[in-house]
Amino acid sequence: MRIIAAALAAILISTGLSHAQLAPNRSPPTSAPSRTSGDQFRSEAEAKSHCSGNVVWLNTKSKVYHFAGTRDYGKTKSGAYMCQSDADRVGRAAKNEKPPAR
Repeated sequence: MRIIAAALAAILISTGLSHAQLAPNRSPPTSAPSRTSGDQFRSEAEAKSHCSGNVVWLNTKSKVYHFAGTRDYGKTKSGAYMCQSDADRVGRAAKNEKPPAR
């Protein structure tokens, strides 16, 4: 009987089932917040649903923002989508970029 129990335990350990059964009960993970911080958003769609004006991509390191349709929009290593009015308070528009026509 001990051999069967040991074999069963070895099978459960090798498949990871024993660990999952012994783990404490945890609530299911919640979805990540849509905002990164303040008025910054993880996705363009979330920013668009919040903003009444233009949505821009703010490079959070340089504090320069970019408009939709420009080369750096959504592309810098560190950045977030923001409402242009909020981005104006913390940064400035990139040189030679103008807001898209509405």
